[in-house]
Amino acid sequence: MRDIFIFLCLFGLAAAALWRPWLMTLTYLYTDLIQPQRLSYYLFRGVPLSLIIAIAAVLLFVTDRKKNLRLNFVQVLMALFVIWFTFTSSRAIIQDSQVWFKWDSAWKAVIFGGLFLPMVLSTRRRIEAAICLTILCVALVTTSGAMKTLAGGGGYKDLKMIVDVNSGLYESSTIGAVGMAIVPLVLYVYKHCDLVGRNIFTKIAVVGLCASSVLVVIGTEARTGLVCIVALALMYFVRAKRKLVFAAGMAVALAVSVPLLPQSFIDRMSTILHPNEEVSAATRTNVWGWALDFVKQHPFGGGFRVSRLTSFDLSLPVRGPDGNVIRMRIVKERARAFHSSYVEVLAEQGWPGLFLYLGIVGGTLFQLGRMMRRYHNGAPEDRWRHDLAQAMFRALAVYAVGGAFVGLSTQTTLYMIIAIGLAHMQVDATRRAALARPAAMPRWRRPAADLPSGVATA
Repeated sequence: MRDIFIFLCLFGLAAAALWRPWLMTLTYLYTDLIQPQRLSYYLFRGVPLSLIIAIAAVLLFVTDRKKNLRLNFVQVLMALFVIWFTFTSSRAIIQDSQVWFKWDSAWKAVIFGGLFLPMVLSTRRRIEAAICLTILCVALVTTSGAMKTLAGGGGYKDLKMIVDVNSGLYESSTIGAVGMAIVPLVLYVYKHCDLVGRNIFTKIAVVGLCASSVLVVIGTEARTGLVCIVALALMYFVRAKRKLVFAAGMAVALAVSVPLLPQSFIDRMSTILHPNEEVSAATRTNVWGWALDFVKQHPFGGGFRVSRLTSFDLSLPVRGPDGNVIRMRIVKERARAFHSSYVEVLAEQGWPGLFLYLGIVGGTLFQLGRMMRRYHNGAPEDRWRHDLAQAMFRALAVYAVGGAFVGLSTQTTLYMIIAIGLAHMQVDATRRAALARPAAMPRWRRPAADLPSGVATA
């Protein structure tokens, strides 16, 4: 039954692409985010769906008459980033298949999700369709996790969402960050998107999607998710017109929800305040220190999967029944992940790679902020332009904050958010250039001085 459902989804999207070629690109994004071959029992097992659909998307892109071939400087940085991490992969300290496996995933995310997608999203309708697809793909994971959480199935490393896979959207910290990042997009779609009607049913869906993003953080007990919730709440608080009312509402919501939270969730979140007393949190800070020491000797990075070289000892306190420290225990840690996009890029790609990565994220945020200021007090018909830029800014900012505590530097969702923001800015730039260009004057109304010599006016 599941295979039939996946087949119908893919067949429907592919069939629609014959009518609208750009839909094949969205089909690729769906397969790359959800990875239906992992959900399939028999039909799609081992089938390279992403590769097949990517080739079809590129071929159909050539026939698209509305493609946008303008390049933003952020896209140039993406191309340089791919060239750089290809170079570091060729000289990686550990040369094996794992390096090139991650390289294969990384270049697809950056090139297809970041460089190619803005060329396809050349109209408002296409941009909003891509946003809706992103929301639905993430919601498929968050709603399943939220329902299991409500049923009492949560717990750190215990909550399994759809499939038992610990990568991509199915990794607990990743879905915690991405789930909170789509909340501004959900609110934008409800307010402005013509593809979605505004009625009681869509309002319930909006509330449900936002609630599922919060519930999945509780269910996974991912500290990254809590940090993203706080970051998003602060952004809404800063822009709120009635800050006291907003703060009072948040305080009431917090007071009501805390007694209902599982004790295991509260205990795990409390380790944020004492990172050196819990293995996972202490590992995170120590592996960051290891990376900084490593890059002093290897300023150009060690290539993908260099985290397998990490090695350090943790000294953790053991407390007695009265809460006092009775002794210290030593825990040996080896081959631990960096748990930070920025530290990961620094260790793997060195300082040049980190500067390129920061330029990609920071450059997009800067341009979105400039667009928000441009339309802050604009005409009512341009309000959607401001709100979409603001939603993309908040989504990327939440993602950037979450990326400080989990490796998201080569995730497709990051480059999809960036690409949608770039597409919105490029569509707006094209519109403003057309408005600034003087309208062509009919030949019979041109002044005599503009006509070729010997041509008489009417």
